[in-house]
Amino acid sequence: MPSTASAKRYTGKYAIPFLALGYLAYLAYDFSLWNDEGKQAIADRQQQQVQQINDVQHLILGGSNAFYSLSAQQLSHLSQQHWYNLALMHEGYSDRAYKDYIDNIFAPEKRSQVKTIIWSSISPFRSGLIAKRNTYSGPVAGHAALSIKPQRSILRRLQLRLFGNGRAENYPLPSQDGDFDFEQFTCGTIPTTEFIFSRERVDIAAANIVSVMKGFAELFPNAELYVVFPSEYYPDIGYDKIYQHNQRIIAKTQDILTQDEVVLKTKLHFISQPSYPDAQLVCDSLHHGNAQGRTWRTLDLYQQLQYFTNKGNQNDSRNHMAQSR
Repeated sequence: MPSTASAKRYTGKYAIPFLALGYLAYLAYDFSLWNDEGKQAIADRQQQQVQQINDVQHLILGGSNAFYSLSAQQLSHLSQQHWYNLALMHEGYSDRAYKDYIDNIFAPEKRSQVKTIIWSSISPFRSGLIAKRNTYSGPVAGHAALSIKPQRSILRRLQLRLFGNGRAENYPLPSQDGDFDFEQFTCGTIPTTEFIFSRERVDIAAANIVSVMKGFAELFPNAELYVVFPSEYYPDIGYDKIYQHNQRIIAKTQDILTQDEVVLKTKLHFISQPSYPDAQLVCDSLHHGNAQGRTWRTLDLYQQLQYFTNKGNQNDSRNHMAQSR
């Protein structure tokens, strides 16, 4: 029988190097499989569509939550004014890349025509996401990056190979209003890890909101700016907990604006949308509405926008939201 000491020497001499080489080989394999899942094609199509519109007055901006879950077509129908959905998957991966993308689309005279900006982002909520976005350098569709952490674990790739995730490899091109095309897409399942409730620090989230809104105010000097806290599906967490966190972010953001950005404060408003009430309204992620969820969430957004229009006071709007939850 081999001694314990000889077994340890064997492990150190052969097993550990073998596992290390195997992991490096998997990282190389994982790197080789990267593709943008159609994100660049979506961004190119949206750019072409916006540049063909003579009068763009109302825009939806943000990440995948807005691309999936808000409908420019529905808002156009409800308001009798033209809206366009210019949200991107992963919100272009960084604030700088996304702003540059928007800047390249609009000539200065077209920017001055924009009256309303809806910004719906998940970045201020996910712990660590803002820092990750701040270090990204690349195109709005993402790129393959060498890392000690694979894009997908071996277990996840095996799961996808054996069972799939229920959706196509690439995302479909958007509709003529920039909306997600659910007719060309089958929603997959929500990874169970997403149900872990984790929020970014309030001061970091608020500083990020101010930074992004300053950028949009520069691009669209005549627009009213709405920060929309998106609907999510947390079946075991009451909306009160989410709403109170949103309120802390709003209060901190207002503090920053009062000290440094008084002019921006006058045109910046906040809307907190309720949680999705049912799993049947979401699509492959807890902050992605499906076709039905999009209709539900867009109607709620329109109603809250109407409250702003009628009252003209964001404090009144927040009181209304608190009463209607």
